[in-house]
Amino acid sequence: MKSLFKWLLIAVGALLALGVAVIIAVVTLVDPDRFRPAMVAAVQQSTGRGLTLDGYVGLKLLPCCAVEVTRAALGNPEGFDAAEPFLRVASVRLAIRLWPLLSRREVEIGTVRVAGLEASLVGRKDGSNNWTFTDTTPDSTPAGGEPEPAGISAFNLAGISLEDARVDYRDEADGSRYRVDRLQLDTGAVKDGAPFDISTSFRLTDLADNS
Repeated sequence: MKSLFKWLLIAVGALLALGVAVIIAVVTLVDPDRFRPAMVAAVQQSTGRGLTLDGYVGLKLLPCCAVEVTRAALGNPEGFDAAEPFLRVASVRLAIRLWPLLSRREVEIGTVRVAGLEASLVGRKDGSNNWTFTDTTPDSTPAGGEPEPAGISAFNLAGISLEDARVDYRDEADGSRYRVDRLQLDTGAVKDGAPFDISTSFRLTDLADNS
């Protein structure tokens, strides 16, 4: 059970990273629809995975800057099923405060609301899996050996709210297969390195027993 929650949080973290990349691109580029290719390229560069935006990408400036994305999907890494995504969402909405981002390089995001998340987690016999993300960003350490200042100084999130999510897990090493569905999840505030509260309800099915 603890392992399933760990994989679930990894999937949510991947979705959150995707959402943050999209919203920062939207804030920077202003016109989300016009710069869809730039968003896709940014996610590809930072995660090594393909981003598909089949639905609506909208930006609202009042009362604060918020982006809403519908029908988005993040692909599997190389060597896994390219026809099926690692995760997809029906809709995700994020709101970000502009002044801390512009003045102090601090990311302050309101509650991230995600509806219809579907994640497919696969572990292989050789120990590889599709939920581990490889850092593909170029090394910013200069020749002198001192790292350059980070682009973001702090990250604060009001919370994560998942509605009607589903997570499938398959371990090819031992043949186990599980599904978590009817998943509702809400967290408290998420801040750098600090613990946070989680409340959840779900249904767990052992698919190996039903096969």
